Amino acid sequence: MTYFKINDIDFSMYVNRLKVGTQHTFKSRVNASGNMSVKYTNTKKIVEVGIIPLDSASAASLQKEVNKFKVKISFLEPETKALKEVNCIIPDNAVEYYTIQADKVMLKAYALTFTEL
Repeated sequence: MTYFKINDIDFSMYVNRLKVGTQHTFKSRVNASGNMSVKYTNTKKIVEVGIIPLDSASAASLQKEVNKFKVKISFLEPETKALKEVNCIIPDNAVEYYTIQADKVMLKAYALTFTEL
C-alpha cells in the first residue's frame, strides 16, 4: 500500500510513522475600545514522517529527493483515506550515523517535517 511519496517516488517502505497536522494562519488585533478582531488567512498541512534506520544506498535515494528543499509529496489523508498531493518545503533535516563498520554504513531512524506552501 502506498501512503507516502516524494516527487512521485514511493518511499512508503521506509516510513514507520506518519503524523498529519493542520496549521491555521491568522492575524489578530485589539482595537481602541478593547475588542479583539481576528482575520483568518489560510490553512497549511504539516506532515511529519518517521524514517526507519536505513543502509547507505537507501538513505542516498531518499536524501537525493529531500535535499531539493521544495518538493511535491503525496500522503495518506486521515479524513478521506486517500492520497493527497501538496507542494511542500523541508525547512531542515539531519541524518545521524548509527554504525559504520567496514563497508556497511547504517543510519539511525529520524523524522522529516514537511510544511505545505
